[in-house]
Amino acid sequence: MARLVVTVCVAAFAVLGTACAPVWDHRYEAKPAPVRVSAAAVTGDWEGWLGSRISLRSGGRAEVTLLDGQEWGFDDGWRMTGSGRWRIEKATGDDADGRRRDEIHMTITAESFVMRRESPPMPDQDPFAKPPKTYEWVIDVAKKDGELNLYFLTGDPDVRDYYVLRPSRERTGGV
Repeated sequence: MARLVVTVCVAAFAVLGTACAPVWDHRYEAKPAPVRVSAAAVTGDWEGWLGSRISLRSGGRAEVTLLDGQEWGFDDGWRMTGSGRWRIEKATGDDADGRRRDEIHMTITAESFVMRRESPPMPDQDPFAKPPKTYEWVIDVAKKDGELNLYFLTGDPDVRDYYVLRPSRERTGGV
């Protein structure tokens, strides 16, 4: 009987502990090292999660395909396809981690469609939330294994889950 009680308690703890533990919790990790970039270095096509794509063109034109929102926008589950403008905002001081970093600011207007992600709803997701007609992303640039990557945070900003876009295999721009 005692063995059964111990087994049930251990199993319950394992299930509850696993269910409550954050899976991709990056809140205690440092942000990736800052990267100074030029427009030529990031111009081109970038691929991400579940077919998402960003095309940054010279002259400041941008196109996105199935791009999720950042931070709390990600939790609403919409994915945007559209076009708009982008620019690099050069670092003028230190960020919260005491580092200087350039950011890409991109404003997109939904053109062809906006759809919902095919996944179970997030706990705080409003199933009736309307996707935005225009959305602005602030995208950071990091270097991994000698290659530039674009990224932004998704969900609760305190948890710091990263949405990473890597250079497309058919990359048309710099690096």
